[in-house]
Amino acid sequence: MDQPFDSSSLHEFFQSAYGGVPPWDIGGPQPDLIALLDEFPPASPALDVGCGTGDLSFALADRGCRVLGIDSAKVAIGRAQAKLRSAPRHIRQLVEFRLGDALAPSKLRGPFRSVVDTGFIHLFAAPQRDDFLRELIGVLTPDARYYVLGFAVELPVPNPGHPFTEGELMTHFAAERGWRKVTLRSARYVTHSPLGDIQAIAACFERTTMN
Repeated sequence: MDQPFDSSSLHEFFQSAYGGVPPWDIGGPQPDLIALLDEFPPASPALDVGCGTGDLSFALADRGCRVLGIDSAKVAIGRAQAKLRSAPRHIRQLVEFRLGDALAPSKLRGPFRSVVDTGFIHLFAAPQRDDFLRELIGVLTPDARYYVLGFAVELPVPNPGHPFTEGELMTHFAAERGWRKVTLRSARYVTHSPLGDIQAIAACFERTTMN
């Protein structure tokens, strides 16, 4: 059964993971997410949900986007802010990192024209995903795009998330919910864990209505 995570357990997991170097922290943004951004350029301002230590936010800023990165892991945000302090001035002017709940985007000041998601929405069960997307709509422009890279397979590890299929993504980002598929394809999620690279899905969806 597709059960939601206990939020406190999930928070503790990430706090513990960032006590070291998490297997998904590869020293740069995920290549298959960057490929999406290169093929379908994002618009500013952008929201990086579950931003971790900020590598994807910096990649967006390199493309001229103003970016808000949000994460609930205090250690991760601290590292992201440390990176930002040593970044070039033009990057510092474009990026902000904030400690907070990325599942509650209505608390953020929008609107956003792009949302980037590397391994965030795949953490949650279908009902939580739907709740998040319904709330997110309130801070998006009518033509906003959502870029996502997430697991497509179950993993034999603690807190593996809720991998999604292409069909499940199409349900969450359905036309009747005000979304249009830009692209959806098989991808790889790069890690430095013993599992190696993980089978994933990369996709981009665009808003078509404010409803």
